[in-house]
Amino acid sequence: MAIIFLRIIKKNLLLFLNISMLIISGCSSINKNNNFLLSDDFNLEPPENVSKKEIASDVNYFIHFLQNGYGGRKFIPQKDMNKALSELTELSNSATDLNVAELCRKIDEALLAINDAHLMARHNGKKCSSQREHVKEKINIGKNIYQSENPPWFKTDFLIRKKRVSIISISTLPKYEDEVWNGFLESVVDAKKSNGIIIDLRGNGGGDDSMGLALADYLYGQDHPSNIDFQIKSKTPETQAMLYNNYQIRILKLKAKGNLIPDYLLKKRDEAKVNYDHAVVNKIEEEKVMSTSGPSFNAKKGYNKPILILTDRDCASSCESIVEAFEGHPHAITIGTNTGGFCHFGNMGFVVLPSSKINIQMATDYWVYKDGRFVENIGYPPKIKLSDGQNAMDEAKKLMTRLLFDKIHN
Repeated sequence: MAIIFLRIIKKNLLLFLNISMLIISGCSSINKNNNFLLSDDFNLEPPENVSKKEIASDVNYFIHFLQNGYGGRKFIPQKDMNKALSELTELSNSATDLNVAELCRKIDEALLAINDAHLMARHNGKKCSSQREHVKEKINIGKNIYQSENPPWFKTDFLIRKKRVSIISISTLPKYEDEVWNGFLESVVDAKKSNGIIIDLRGNGGGDDSMGLALADYLYGQDHPSNIDFQIKSKTPETQAMLYNNYQIRILKLKAKGNLIPDYLLKKRDEAKVNYDHAVVNKIEEEKVMSTSGPSFNAKKGYNKPILILTDRDCASSCESIVEAFEGHPHAITIGTNTGGFCHFGNMGFVVLPSSKINIQMATDYWVYKDGRFVENIGYPPKIKLSDGQNAMDEAKKLMTRLLFDKIHN
């Protein structure tokens, strides 16, 4: 027994030393190059295979960002970080060349040790590990009534016994500056004249929550309340580089297709470059941002009629921010299934590994709730939970009919 115990200690000690040496050597070479920002001529096209030397270099590069740029690095359990680092270290010592898709799968599965739904690796724009789907309930409650992304929203009306009900569908969440949002807020103003509103968020994978939160403000009659107590924003050079690369990747993809680059995207990238330069000089580690929400509901200006919100497991990230924003609305009812659970780690940055061109998405913020809950990979439960095969829109129309014509609710 004593011999076995000593072997375990020796094995763990060697593993710790391997990780430490990899990190130290990786950080020193990376800091000398200081090559964090994607250049204007960077080629995003991945090769088919990478050598052992390229694998070690890419893993070094990634570990540096995981430990210095990742917004959740100080808040996840240390044992989870150690497990991920252990698997990445073993990967860096791979004795053979690897196909890039296989390398991406191994990196992504190492990241599954960390309970952060956003943290993932992609190859050619696709998730690399099928294990990413294991947390999702396979419950079919129907698709969003609107599937287009241009524009990403749709408003229509229908009658229930001569009472008008508005449906607002949001299929995805582009940047609020994008012209695809033209007319959206005007449609919300019109919807406030209806006797009821149904908001369809099924299948919305997130993006920029600004317009969704503006929708909430209109229906509260003032700034919506928040259950978020505060955010911790990482401010290191690595974090700022990840945010810069978020915009640069979009610009490079548009250029590759010969498409025009929106002015707002260039402006965002330039602002991110200024923030990066500032971080390099000032060495700021993090910033705590408190929630500043006001009263919960303005009865005179807010919407005093039923609001039904359709959710499913594919409503994730910024889509969930919209759901959270309506938690305090006295007339809002969620219908469907739990949301995706991309809740505590936000504002995505990106790291593109130099040799393999694998794209790793990492949060730059960590969010803390006032009530102390932790719902990562769990999501927000609906007030009315549906079973497999029930269509959320059909059930919402039935409920809206009861709410509008049941005297108890009038």
